[in-house]
Amino acid sequence: MLCEAPFALILLFFGITVVAIILLFASLKKVCRDTALLVSAGMIAWCLLQSIFAYTDFYRDYQCIPPNFLMAGVFPLLLVIGIVLINPATYRSLLLIPLVNLTWVHIIRIPVEIGMLWLFSEKLVPQIMTFEGYNFDIIAGISAPIVAYFGISKKNISRRVLLIWNIISLLFLLNAICIGLLSAPFPFQQLGFEQSNIAIFYFPFILLPTVIVPIALFAHLVSIVNLCTNKRKIISNKQSYKFAA
Repeated sequence: MLCEAPFALILLFFGITVVAIILLFASLKKVCRDTALLVSAGMIAWCLLQSIFAYTDFYRDYQCIPPNFLMAGVFPLLLVIGIVLINPATYRSLLLIPLVNLTWVHIIRIPVEIGMLWLFSEKLVPQIMTFEGYNFDIIAGISAPIVAYFGISKKNISRRVLLIWNIISLLFLLNAICIGLLSAPFPFQQLGFEQSNIAIFYFPFILLPTVIVPIALFAHLVSIVNLCTNKRKIISNKQSYKFAA
């Protein structure tokens, strides 16, 4: 744990992680409660494992190539997400997750970006990683409840617009990921030399790239697959939902 980080900031990121897992559970529960419980338990176990790594120097061996952070913290969940998306059985189940639930997941990006600005003020991440720099991810967070409520719940949005919103928001997320990775003190660092991105290698900030970001990424990818697969309708709360033309 970073001694420089205020306790309130630590609580903020811990709380965001808890909310992210709850929102993921709420989305999966619409398809199968047992699966939702199993995935949630797995995510909690993953949080514990990542916290243990963060309390040691395992991730702070910055000269290791490929970085331990990528091999043990980022790639495993990306691999799981990829397998879930391409496996026929799980793929069909993903199409049953209501888009409105998946969209609500992205509200976590608002407190995340507030936390990033706070981390910058504590000199733990570079300014480029905040919305004062080149991180536009807060736009997705602010627009998510608008899209979820007025767009999907009230059925005032077309499938095409929702697809465009998900793609743009996904690009915002990928941009934030790239900035964070290239600002870390690895041998291939390209950004943030005035203040490297060191916060993510400590608890609980390690949960941002290893838990929170993958959940947001999963929500976008499933939404995009759903929208591309179902041309005229999606399944929402086990009922047909038709988009406006």
